[in-house]
Amino acid sequence: MSATSQTALKLLAAAGQLAGAAELRFCMLNRTLLAVPYDRASLWRTDGRPRLLGVSGTERHDAKGSFARAWTGLLRASGAGAERRRWSTASGGEDARLLAAVAPEADALWLPLPGTGMALAVERWSGGFADEDEAVLADMAGGFAPRWGGL
Repeated sequence: MSATSQTALKLLAAAGQLAGAAELRFCMLNRTLLAVPYDRASLWRTDGRPRLLGVSGTERHDAKGSFARAWTGLLRASGAGAERRRWSTASGGEDARLLAAVAPEADALWLPLPGTGMALAVERWSGGFADEDEAVLADMAGGFAPRWGGL
């Protein structure tokens, strides 16, 4: 088992001990990068209209600010919802243009939390995500999902 996978399993085990939604949200947004480094993560409500629930590195977020509007534009245009997605500004096209409004020269992963109506968006601003990175983060998102149900 790789060090990345071991770290991911430790984080998921720790998440099972958290007392509430705020602690779980903090863990998902700020601790997940210990397994797979990234520049920014955001948590979204996906049932119905996309709604921003939190952003890594911040205590408060502006659900109607420019960051939320840029992501919402990308989500609506690409039809992202319960399906895992990967975007890159280097790919060209409309999705790349919309992602560049979120962060220039970024790669991003959209990682649904099955059965929760939520998803984690993870950005890396240089270097992109390897397939292993995406797989580990997707597994973590799937592992976080049952904990939301327990809350």
